[in-house]
Amino acid sequence: MLLLSISAGACTEREGSPGGAEEGVSQVLTGPYLGEQPPGLVPAIFAPGVVSTAAFELNSAFTPDGRELYQSLVVSGFDFSVIISRRERADGWSDPDVAPFSGRYNDIDPNLAPDGNSLFFISRRPQQPTGNELSGAWDIWKVTRPDQNSPWGDAVALPEPVNSEAAELYPSVANSGTIYFGSKREGGFGEFDIYRAELTDQGYTEVENLGASINSEHSETDAFIAPDESFIVVTITGRPDSRGKNDLYISFLQEDGSWGELHQMGDSINSPAKEYCPVVTPDGKYFFFTRGKDDTLRLHSNQQKSYQELAEMTYSWRNNLENIYWVSSEVLQQKAYE
Repeated sequence: MLLLSISAGACTEREGSPGGAEEGVSQVLTGPYLGEQPPGLVPAIFAPGVVSTAAFELNSAFTPDGRELYQSLVVSGFDFSVIISRRERADGWSDPDVAPFSGRYNDIDPNLAPDGNSLFFISRRPQQPTGNELSGAWDIWKVTRPDQNSPWGDAVALPEPVNSEAAELYPSVANSGTIYFGSKREGGFGEFDIYRAELTDQGYTEVENLGASINSEHSETDAFIAPDESFIVVTITGRPDSRGKNDLYISFLQEDGSWGELHQMGDSINSPAKEYCPVVTPDGKYFFFTRGKDDTLRLHSNQQKSYQELAEMTYSWRNNLENIYWVSSEVLQQKAYE
């Protein structure tokens, strides 16, 4: 069984997790990406037993220097979720902690602006600071800081037209400041569509639907936009070529400014489970995504399972809940989809 050795003020240690220390040997996590062995072209679970655990984790938002990681921890279905963070210090990576702007209401889907000093997320927190009732739908919120050594400021909801009375999901921000996000607002092609809004000196422009090249009668939810807006990775539910519940698709910007054909990212990325929460690390080296529960998995068989086997299926990252995966960003090269 995978165990975390955590003590107050100590850095995370891992015992006997795959790809980490040997069985029974504790290891302080140091170095880029928590000291994990970089993946190749086949997705691997990221930091099993440490980041990917028996809990329900989503998202992987690293700062540009790679020394902070923000994720979502879903505690009770989607009735309560928080944003957690880790920081690399001189003595190694810290244990996870609830981000200072989270922990009271439903917060999820953190994504950092390219400068690392603006963090966008979605929340159902009250719009009024003195309120205590959850809002009716997910909205996009933002926290900022002067620099990476400064604390985050208060969370502020993005104004209309970005937020609406409908649900907004998974904000992703380009170098230009343009924000891309999923929304259930009226006037789309399906239940959820992908939209964008440019940032000007006067604020955000009118929201633009990305159109029929990206959106359809199916549900497009989480989308990652490349910092230079040269490609977009989209989570789609219900397409005929789907491998499972939610799959990841990629589209490249054409010379005329339109979006090209959506390409199914194939069996190396998609599976009978659901794949979502796509993001490329700021250094451009790795593609992270979340792989969810596989409803096709069946545990019954004609052979009795031991308690150790059952405990492993229940109390470790192998319990079929959401885990974080990473793979070389070479899988995103356009030539692979031509």
